[in-house]
Amino acid sequence: MKKQTTVDDAWLNGTRYQANNNSINAMALALSLALGCFLAGLYVAGTKAVPGQMPEPAPQARTYPKQPTEAEGRAVWDNADPLAKLATILYAVESSSGTDKRMNRPGPDGELGPLQPTDICLKDVNRIVGYNRWSSQDRLDLHKSIEMLEAYCLHYYPHGTIEQRARLWHRGPSKKAQYDANGDDYWRKAKAVLDRI
Repeated sequence: MKKQTTVDDAWLNGTRYQANNNSINAMALALSLALGCFLAGLYVAGTKAVPGQMPEPAPQARTYPKQPTEAEGRAVWDNADPLAKLATILYAVESSSGTDKRMNRPGPDGELGPLQPTDICLKDVNRIVGYNRWSSQDRLDLHKSIEMLEAYCLHYYPHGTIEQRARLWHRGPSKKAQYDANGDDYWRKAKAVLDRI
């Protein structure tokens, strides 16, 4: 007696699959062509297109963040990290917030960049972190200069005030130098910026 072929056997040996595969491919092709024509028609109907010319895309509505009020800005500043405040103040004092072109060439004491760290400061901060993390050219980069400032201040004054840290940055770790006439003059400039902000 001959074994009757069942549907499962047809699927297993692939005969039914091959027969249906061709019809499925034809249907898929027809549907994709119809969908493509439909979408193209919607696109052309939705724009005032000239034949042979691509329409310009519709302008996107721009959204801007809300400008904070003076009180909101003051609240952000008052709650800011003291080192972030210090970096802002020193950036204004040392290089007029990046506008002083002299910051790009070494000064008489080797100071360079937006925060004006000296060669001695650079060596000291690399000693603090334990390896040569920053190069002389890194002083020209504001973000790397801020990293140096943070490492330097947190080493010498981990819980220091803005005044202590500003004097440290300007005159180095010597307490005597920090509180001499030059250190006092520098703090007056920094304090003026702090009061103005």
